[in-house]
Amino acid sequence: MKIAECDKFTAIAININSLQAHIALLLQYIASNSVIHVIVVTETKLPKNIHNIPKIEIANYELYRNDRNSNGGGVAVYVHTSFKFSLLYTNTEIWCGKPGFPEYIIGEVHNKEISVLICAVYRPPHAPFTSGTSFIQNLVNAIDSFQHVVILGDFNADPITNFADFSFVKTFAFENSLHIVQSEPTFHYAGNSSLLDLCLVNEPEKIVHYNKTDCPFVNGHDLLSVKMDYAVERTQPVYISTRDLFKLEKSNVNEKLLSIDWLGLLDSVSIDEALDKFYTEYFKVVDSIAPVRNVKVNDRKHGPWITPEITNLQYQTRCAFKDFKKYNCKEKYILFKKLQKLVDDTITEALTEYHRTRIQRTPANKLFNELKNLGLISRKTSQKINHSFDDINRAFADVSIDPHCRDVNELMQKLAQTPEPLTELFKFTKIECDDVRKAISSFTSNATGVDGLSPKLVRITLPAIIHFLTEFFNLSLTKSYYPLLWKKSLIIPFNKATNPKTTHDYRPISISCFLAKVLDKLVYYQIEKYVNYKNLHDPYQSAYRPFHSTQSTLLKFVSDAKKKWTIEKSRSLSCSTTRNASTRSPTPNSFYIFLNWDSRFNSANGSHRTCQTGNRP
Repeated sequence: MKIAECDKFTAIAININSLQAHIALLLQYIASNSVIHVIVVTETKLPKNIHNIPKIEIANYELYRNDRNSNGGGVAVYVHTSFKFSLLYTNTEIWCGKPGFPEYIIGEVHNKEISVLICAVYRPPHAPFTSGTSFIQNLVNAIDSFQHVVILGDFNADPITNFADFSFVKTFAFENSLHIVQSEPTFHYAGNSSLLDLCLVNEPEKIVHYNKTDCPFVNGHDLLSVKMDYAVERTQPVYISTRDLFKLEKSNVNEKLLSIDWLGLLDSVSIDEALDKFYTEYFKVVDSIAPVRNVKVNDRKHGPWITPEITNLQYQTRCAFKDFKKYNCKEKYILFKKLQKLVDDTITEALTEYHRTRIQRTPANKLFNELKNLGLISRKTSQKINHSFDDINRAFADVSIDPHCRDVNELMQKLAQTPEPLTELFKFTKIECDDVRKAISSFTSNATGVDGLSPKLVRITLPAIIHFLTEFFNLSLTKSYYPLLWKKSLIIPFNKATNPKTTHDYRPISISCFLAKVLDKLVYYQIEKYVNYKNLHDPYQSAYRPFHSTQSTLLKFVSDAKKKWTIEKSRSLSCSTTRNASTRSPTPNSFYIFLNWDSRFNSANGSHRTCQTGNRP
């Protein structure tokens, strides 16, 4: 996220009574409000042994869970990705029946500016605060170490119906310099209301705003929201540069491009100059129709599945709750509960229909990514890069330098002195337009390199530039020259470790120019054809060969191992016939060696890699 001016630290809490059942309501609340840094959820009712539940993931948030079982209890904390979370304490008691013990997550939410102690707690009704549990002791130990403290959750300590428990909470707050923020009821049911959900802070003077929802959010519980005067860098939506390709498809862009003498550009002094002129003329036409514009990502204030009918139902629900509070009659409460359940069911159905529509419109080759975008399957969360780009670039450049390896020029001279084999030497053949079309259609990624020319843009304008590209590729192969621009790549560091500690815990992903990848593919086609014709493949090679993969390798390994075992077994049986019948024949043994190639490129000579990826033909 892009960082701008300071904002205030915001946390919310809700007893959600099953996170999976009411996640749509929570998503709507998050989408319709400004950035929330911490979300405390109690009574999540998540199964303890299932760790990856994609439907409860929220974009831009990390989820930390402490589950009891799917029948009740459990707490969870969503932490915004602008913060990091360090777990300090959590309950270890095993649920053996009522009344149980407090369930909690105590941790540190921190970034470069501030550090806040967050405690998410759910105390089952009548559960002990101290006997048989270390909740209070752990919380006191944590409070003593932090300047900022925020405690949120369902304490089930109503001052009217359970005065002794509420008195304990008040005494605990007083002894640890904590302030109970709210005094109004936070749980509502027919004929009565009670104060169950609490918010405690150690700096009441820094409360900028405290609020609870106008009517119960889920199952009679209000959603609590507290904004603290802690300086937090405000996160702004990311802007991306894009073109209106749909507008480009409907325009006469190819007619304008066909009016340019593209083949005349090949008369330039050098290949690099011809390529520069191509980009200049090409983008001059494209920009005149669909210029690059900055678009704000996720600039939506509500869930796209929220319809005006749902908004109207929510308004009716709030009005029904106000009538219930005003007249305090059972009929009004029953009407409110019916409307609230109708809203919950309608939002869930609308979200399901939204997902179904998105999936039905998605092509099969993009379905997996769409499911990840919708949060229906787990996706890897992006980790912050904790090292400077200069250090990472230095690590990427130095990792493959081996001073004991021979220089690439020495190897090339040796190859030049090698007598020519009797077989026919490899030579590049002329590239045709159909070859270019085939190469372009083979790419599924839409990644754009440093030249700014995306694969989608090339496919739209291909009828106008196909002949130029074909002749340009032939010229590059004829002169054995690879354009300088195409040797440049965008390098993206990806994590090799979950929590990278050094620069060697990243691996580089290079995004080359699309036309460079097309030329590489054309060269690959010709070399692969030659290798297949001459039968030069190693019989055990499975990579980069048609109809070969890790699966075929595994099948061959299992088949060879079974054959080996069968042969050894038959030998042992034949030997046993010549021995005493009482002598037991030995069991055949086979030994296999597996090599881990995770760091296979770390010892490769850097000049060799430059030869392979830079000084191409």
